[in-house]
Amino acid sequence: MKFRRQKIDDVQINLTPLIDVVFLLLIFFMVSTTFNQSTELTIDLPTATSNAPSSDVSQNVEPRYHG
Repeated sequence: MKFRRQKIDDVQINLTPLIDVVFLLLIFFMVSTTFNQSTELTIDLPTATSNAPSSDVSQNVEPRYHG
């Protein structure tokens, strides 16, 4: 009978199968993903005129007094 402890080899992780699995997952997601072409949003932006008299603007603004 052998009662001596056997020497355990160092555990090594082989990365080759892991790289293969990651590569297969990447291919699967690339093939199964669908890309939709999104349409642009139509936005109505406000327009400004530079010909408006400044007196109309000053009448609409109320002064605020901090005191």
